[in-house]
Amino acid sequence: MKGIFDWVPWFRALSAKIADAGEQGLIDRARTVDWGVKDPFGDGATDPLSFLYVLSSRNGNYAAFESVNRAFDIETPLPDKAASEAWVFPTALPIKAHFSGNGSARPDQLWELFRQAQPRGSKIGADIFESVLNRPGVGVAMLTQALCLANPHAFVPADKFGKVLIGVFPAAASIKKQKEDFTLSDYESFLQGLSETFPGCHFYEIGRFLYEQGTWKDGLVSQDSRYFHVSTRVRGDRGPDFWEQFEEENGVFTGGRASGVEFEDPLPPDKKKPYPLDRPKEGDIVLVRCGVGEGRGIGVVVANDYAKPDGLNVKSRIHVLWINKARSGLAGQTERIAMDEIGSLDRHTFTAFANKEAYRPSFKMLRAIVNVPDPVPVNGPEPNSPAVRHPLNQILYGPPGTGKTWNTVARAVAIVEGKRVEVVEEKGRGPVKARFDSLREAGQITMTTFHQNYAYEDFVEGIRPVLGEDQDGGGQVAYELRLGVLRNIAELASENLRESSAGTDHPADAKNFVLIIDEINRGNIARIFGELITLVEESRRIGGSDETRVRLPYSGDEFGVPENLYIIGTMNTADRSIALLDTALRRRFEFEEMMPKSSLVKRVVDGVNIETLLNTMNRRIRFLRDREHQIGHTYFLDVKDIEGLKKAFQNRIVPLLQEYFYDDWARIDVVLGGNSFIVTVKRPDGLGEEWVDPEQKAYEVLSFEDPEAKKKWDNPVSYQKIYDKKAGGGDKTSETEAKEEAETGGAGGG
Repeated sequence: MKGIFDWVPWFRALSAKIADAGEQGLIDRARTVDWGVKDPFGDGATDPLSFLYVLSSRNGNYAAFESVNRAFDIETPLPDKAASEAWVFPTALPIKAHFSGNGSARPDQLWELFRQAQPRGSKIGADIFESVLNRPGVGVAMLTQALCLANPHAFVPADKFGKVLIGVFPAAASIKKQKEDFTLSDYESFLQGLSETFPGCHFYEIGRFLYEQGTWKDGLVSQDSRYFHVSTRVRGDRGPDFWEQFEEENGVFTGGRASGVEFEDPLPPDKKKPYPLDRPKEGDIVLVRCGVGEGRGIGVVVANDYAKPDGLNVKSRIHVLWINKARSGLAGQTERIAMDEIGSLDRHTFTAFANKEAYRPSFKMLRAIVNVPDPVPVNGPEPNSPAVRHPLNQILYGPPGTGKTWNTVARAVAIVEGKRVEVVEEKGRGPVKARFDSLREAGQITMTTFHQNYAYEDFVEGIRPVLGEDQDGGGQVAYELRLGVLRNIAELASENLRESSAGTDHPADAKNFVLIIDEINRGNIARIFGELITLVEESRRIGGSDETRVRLPYSGDEFGVPENLYIIGTMNTADRSIALLDTALRRRFEFEEMMPKSSLVKRVVDGVNIETLLNTMNRRIRFLRDREHQIGHTYFLDVKDIEGLKKAFQNRIVPLLQEYFYDDWARIDVVLGGNSFIVTVKRPDGLGEEWVDPEQKAYEVLSFEDPEAKKKWDNPVSYQKIYDKKAGGGDKTSETEAKEEAETGGAGGG
């Protein structure tokens, strides 16, 4: 089933061609298509949604698809003609495939909705969505199926197959609404519910699972479904990780001496019984892990080559549909076996998956749609987990855009909740940020930012002027003592510590409090901390072995830092070298370097390899400047198309490089691989050679507004040239650099 989603890139390529052709171009090409029957667009009029939907109704007529391929000159290959599993996509009934009705409907609305649905389009508008939906003969299923064909990455049909999810999440019930009551908001909530129920899965993968679940007699997954598990390290714990192949092929496999499928050594016939590779059947559930410590995903079996005669060979696969592709640590609870059924004596892997936040949506979904049993409790702490200890004082440092601020959010929540950071991060950005905000509102987390004018009076305490009124009603200046951010949260933490002690020496119920100091290296540490720099040491904290208190100069109060107050700082190393940081701070804080992680942007956007692009630029920056001035991966996290990539370069990357190299455009051009974003400036007329060096060159960034220049910003080749000069017909220097970069561990190495 390696090619089951080959229809996706082909339909996307077709949609791009339709968008480029425009209204008349589509009409002209539609007339040349050999539909195999009466021309469905005999009057010559058509629109993109009707064209795609009519084409889907010819599923099974391969000649019609070949004819469309020729008419639009599509280079993306069609799915294999003989591979029936690759031809499963939303398919219309021929008599109900037109959106234009009797021809009186406005085609401009259909074109606008189609363009908004494209990867480069804007967000779909509610008015136009609902106007098209309420046309005669158009329904919710028809419209959302056509949108799925136009952009399979962004849309899933809200049709009868989606109804199996009613009861899984509230928005699924909106599918039952009449079209007059169905809104774009309903559809967006439905899509959001799918994303949360099928973590990490593409929309077209989710749609295929819903289709299969709805077309099997008793459902693909049923009450007879069993759980199996398999490791991606099919050659053993020290072997390579085959997850990417598992994901690409939509299939799992195993090997080694105990499997009967030999990669290297022949299996002694009487030594070990092979794993039960022939036992998983359609509808069974496979929990996929990497070794014993990391979960990779969950799949549902749709076919099993190993169960066929002579199926025990290296080419066989257990074909699956992915319902969860989240990564999560499993706390070492899995067993060291390559594949086995989870039975009454083996609950380790099941428990490890069921107890993880990342996989709970899948168990919830399976229970809801078919009542698949879940005998393992999924609430409460992991069994036998060691006590979690976080550093009292820590600083995250690294170049801009490496996720330092985001990590402070997750770490602060983990400290307050007494959990490991990776456990908190499993919940995803949204829930973690919501929890952070609630803890901040409750006073358990406080955040401040240091800068050049930040002082002791802002951080600890100080006397501040206030304007009052005198007896005559005039203004009068008075002075009051105002507590700084450190003293405020320290007193809250101390009070909680006292209340929790209740006469004991060990306040087990005390809450943790967190102070986050962003850009800690931009302030004058001696001036801001004053005498309190000593008090943050672990041994000097209240309750520590060398407990220390000081008398504050403004209030005269005795003050100490409690042991339940944690301090997290961040440092932008491009702003100020860590070597210059106050020695007193370096001695009292644990430092954790955060460098760019190009693996987090491992994807190809409109032909541009983002991971290689980032690695190549950072390799040059490290040579031309230093490793502390690299480009962080977060600049590319939200890049989904060429428009997003262009904006990232124009608004963030190029200005950052200007700052790094002090407007030395020649060096910036080197970082960009001479890709044409930096251009030379022609010497102005009338400026003689006596005023300039004949060898002097002036540079500037390529215009954002000039029509010809905009073509270069919009062209994927411009970005490919940064790492591969072959893209522009040059040598292979940059490509070689990129390969070397991958071999040495990416931008974070060194």
